[in-house]
Amino acid sequence: MTHDIGVSVHYNEQYHYTGRLSQEVRMVIEKYTPRLAHAEWLPVADFVRETVARCAPGSVDVTREALGLVARLCTWGARVGLPSEVEALFDPDVIERFLHDERMLKSPTTVADASGRLMDMSRLLLSTSSSLTTITRKPTVQRPYTEGEEPLVRSWAAQQPSATKRRAASAVLGFSRGAGLRRDELGLVLAGDVTWDAAGPLIQIRGANPRLVPIDERWVDDVIRAIDGLEPDAHPVFPNSGEGRMDHLHLLSGNRKQMRVRSTRLRSTWICDRLDRLPASVLVQAAGFTAPQALNPYYRLATPLSAPDLVSELRARA
Repeated sequence: MTHDIGVSVHYNEQYHYTGRLSQEVRMVIEKYTPRLAHAEWLPVADFVRETVARCAPGSVDVTREALGLVARLCTWGARVGLPSEVEALFDPDVIERFLHDERMLKSPTTVADASGRLMDMSRLLLSTSSSLTTITRKPTVQRPYTEGEEPLVRSWAAQQPSATKRRAASAVLGFSRGAGLRRDELGLVLAGDVTWDAAGPLIQIRGANPRLVPIDERWVDDVIRAIDGLEPDAHPVFPNSGEGRMDHLHLLSGNRKQMRVRSTRLRSTWICDRLDRLPASVLVQAAGFTAPQALNPYYRLATPLSAPDLVSELRARA
């Protein structure tokens, strides 16, 4: 499926859309009203219209589809406590959570189409939005896996029913747990992005925040299984899926013996493991964030030190 959202639109000082829209598309946006209660729709109506206009959809049909998706995303976000802000709602992890909730009501094909459309909008909106330092962000952060859950996580990958799924699962473990990749970054990884220096393996991460990160030695075997036998330009995550790669990845993260393995939670574990070992400025860059505030939710997930351990750490680092 080809998505035709891709041209930015100019805003005036009040953030209302102007120009670069056909008359037909403008009329659809201005007159759009979803099948929602007024109490849900009115607080987000302006944000929905302006966000879709900013993406400058190229046809009336695409405009209607985008309006419906963004309206559902915003009203869902309000129910779970997220603000109507681009940085909060169009974070790929938030979109994944929204689509998971939607999956209970929609067919897999409908959800796959919605995923493609929203991820396209996310890439456009986040590439041109204001800095995290000026937009308050309330991200979705999942608690880390515990050491006791690690064997179940590894078992989940080993028990995938096909070689393609086992390779993809190994990539999820090796890259999200071993190097902190976001879910959307997983879909961009090529086998050739993994290199070795004298100290061990590294991954060149693609996407909006490119960076070079070492891979945790405990998860190197998973990375090797993910890229073994592949050409440098091949995707270890569902190489033949094209634009459906992210939906296949979402389905892969299903329930296995009451253990739900998710790349977002693996990434949380990677970040939390490093909170007390790395300066915040280093971890912010390594995790692909743009400001230290993005780490705040992870600090709330970290286990507090006991009084003796706190004293010991303070003395050791003084």
